[in-house]
Amino acid sequence: MRSIVRLAPLALFLAVPLAGQAKPAAKPAAKPAAAPASFAVASMREGWKEFSSYVEQSAADMPAEKYSFTPVAGARTFAEIIAHVAGSSNMFCAAVLGDPAKDEDALMKKTSKAELIAALKESTAYCAKAYAISDAAAHGEISMFGGKHDKLWALMLNMSHDAEQYGNLLPYLRMNGLTPPSSKPAPKPAAKP
Repeated sequence: MRSIVRLAPLALFLAVPLAGQAKPAAKPAAKPAAAPASFAVASMREGWKEFSSYVEQSAADMPAEKYSFTPVAGARTFAEIIAHVAGSSNMFCAAVLGDPAKDEDALMKKTSKAELIAALKESTAYCAKAYAISDAAAHGEISMFGGKHDKLWALMLNMSHDAEQYGNLLPYLRMNGLTPPSSKPAPKPAAKP
């Protein structure tokens, strides 16, 4: 829900020029303020930070002995989802940064909580570099999944993949008596002296 609220300013930003066209100006309108140089990437970065932090917090909250938990036969274990998120993030962000893709299969062999949290934090730090590019750089072309795309597409896909996988983790957490990070109450602000 918070992500929808955070994306609302983007919708308003895009709608303002259309609304302005409906009214004839009595006198010359002032030149509108330009969007920040990295507005599109910054929007993707905010969503990615939220969902990647939820995945990281989920990994931290789940007890080590529950990393082998799966809600039904044939579904990934909790550990496998965490490894998949780290591996996929490395793949998407490598494409953006122009680096060779890392081997997700090596991550899928990791099963301990400590190893997987370390891999997840490493992929998050790596992706922070990808989400630091400018909007101009984000329009650079990459090849992925058999097609040509721009780098912004890969950043968006990584963010949405983190959101999807966080959604997959919710029943794993709930079935083990844990409150998902996005459902925890927001911390109360510190009292002013």
